[in-house]
Amino acid sequence: MNTLPQLTEEFQSCTQQGLSVCQFIERGQANTPLGDLFEQLQRGASNKPLGITLLGLSEDARSAALKWLYGHNFAVFSLEVCQQIGLLEVHLKERGYSLEKSTGERQEFDSWDDFMAAIGAAELFEKSANAAASGAKGALKIGTEAPTGVRNLQVLMPENSAFVAESPALLTRLLTESNLLMVAAAPDYQLTEVDKQVIKHLQEDMVAFWPLLPVDELSEDLAIPEKGWWTQWHSIITLPPTLLTTHIDAAIPAHLAEVRDELRMAMQLALQVKRQVSATDALSDRYEQELKQLQSRKKREARKSSQDQSQAPDLTFWSQLRTEINDECQAATRALQEASRKRELGSSTGNAQLKQHTDSLTIDDLEREDGYKTVKLTLGKQYQSELMRFLQHNSKQALQQDLQSLQSALQAAADRLAEKCAQQLGYKPVLAVPAPDEKSLWQDMVEMIGLELRYQGELPKRGFIDRLSEGRKGAMALMMSVMLLGYIGVDLRTSGWLGMVLVPVFIGTIIYTFISFKKDEAHRVDKELSRVREELLASSRRLSAEISRLKQTKLAEYTDALKKQWSLQLEQTAKDVSARTQAERDQIAHRARTRIGAIDTQLSEWQNYRLTVQRLITNVQQLHDKMLRYLKSVSA
Repeated sequence: MNTLPQLTEEFQSCTQQGLSVCQFIERGQANTPLGDLFEQLQRGASNKPLGITLLGLSEDARSAALKWLYGHNFAVFSLEVCQQIGLLEVHLKERGYSLEKSTGERQEFDSWDDFMAAIGAAELFEKSANAAASGAKGALKIGTEAPTGVRNLQVLMPENSAFVAESPALLTRLLTESNLLMVAAAPDYQLTEVDKQVIKHLQEDMVAFWPLLPVDELSEDLAIPEKGWWTQWHSIITLPPTLLTTHIDAAIPAHLAEVRDELRMAMQLALQVKRQVSATDALSDRYEQELKQLQSRKKREARKSSQDQSQAPDLTFWSQLRTEINDECQAATRALQEASRKRELGSSTGNAQLKQHTDSLTIDDLEREDGYKTVKLTLGKQYQSELMRFLQHNSKQALQQDLQSLQSALQAAADRLAEKCAQQLGYKPVLAVPAPDEKSLWQDMVEMIGLELRYQGELPKRGFIDRLSEGRKGAMALMMSVMLLGYIGVDLRTSGWLGMVLVPVFIGTIIYTFISFKKDEAHRVDKELSRVREELLASSRRLSAEISRLKQTKLAEYTDALKKQWSLQLEQTAKDVSARTQAERDQIAHRARTRIGAIDTQLSEWQNYRLTVQRLITNVQQLHDKMLRYLKSVSA
């Protein structure tokens, strides 16, 4: 069987072990609640007063118990009022009186009368949490006349059982700060359900139960029932009921009067051990919580590192980007082709202007070359020059429009591609759209502009013989008419007037040729002009189409070159981004490995303390069991 000094030594050893573990758990913290708790246990093991809960089930019983404990002038009475939780805390010391409220206000008194007057003026029991408690409370009455010798006691005196039942904070404090339950009530008192519930909760976690029975020893009908209310409760140490007589003070037992009493010291140590068990449970919970947090951090870092490593470069994005580059360039080229096709339509503005220009061709714009019997016609050089200038102007205007449209479309495509890269990669490349070499392109087009019109028109050249021939035709027509009349019986060939008519007809026909030849020549000129205009329009349109095809070819070459340039630039960007991303992933992985390594080091340190924590828990539990066995042996 262990002795009390041995148990005290084991208590100090366990407390020191707990302090060591707390220093490890709470290292680097500004506040160390666990360490402070174990330090309080270490300091309070020797000088802690005996904690007693005095539950008065009636006003008279509470007054009688307090009077019995207090005595008179020599045992000092220190009163601390906790109005917030309805608790009266009494410290019995050696001399003087003090009153301390929960607000920190403290008053000291030299005489008992002044002290009691202050208690009455403070109205200590005028506040209650509910109507039930308010009906059960009453004024505190203390009327002792003689000293009792009670020393170093901490008496916690709740207002009533109803207040304890409705205040978990009050119940917790009573169980934490006291280990001896004193219940004061008359011998014939009938316990209420609230009383039973409160006493049950209190005595289950306290090592000693002590009933106090206030009686009037001079009363003739005094009788102590065999099955009184106190017989329902049993604890590790169940002290026999003490009769608090009215006229003669009951003797104060040794465990209240003697500081070195074995039972008193055992109950004090048991209370400290109970607190040590609670502190050890809190320490164990904190240890397991910190260990789980470290393990969770390690899993989170490992999972994050695994995700970062598994993220391969997005090759699909770059493939889509190359496809979009090709589509954008093709769309720009198709837009140019569509614009050129519209220009080649007969209803287009350019063709209408070209037709208007060719329709302005006149006979004066044709050069004449006299031949033997014909006049050869060719297109005049001045008109050819004007037509070339017109075609060049239209072609250059179309080139400028196409260049502007193409550059705008490509610039918009470059902006869209760069913005998509920025959204996907967080990096916006600069896709340059250099202006095409308009001068070189125009030079190639100018070299092609040359109208090759092989027009060789001619007009008949008529002289005097042609006029005589026309006169002869008129005379012959007249003679033919006379011959036809001869076939029907009218013979005019021998008539003399025929010669007279034939000569004027001949001469008149010759004279008429001066009019008819001009009309014939004008008609032939109109036909030649129409034929020349049609040939000029067809040749000009064919030339414009060839120039347009040349322009489209050159611009398509420019677009292809730009597409290759963009592809190479984005390919280099992809390599740079991939290298940068890989470097970032490597750096992140390195930092993650560093963090995981640091966490592993911390985990190793914490896991090394697991055996220490488990040993502490085992030692404290064994000490608690030994303490209970010792209390049973002492009470026996």
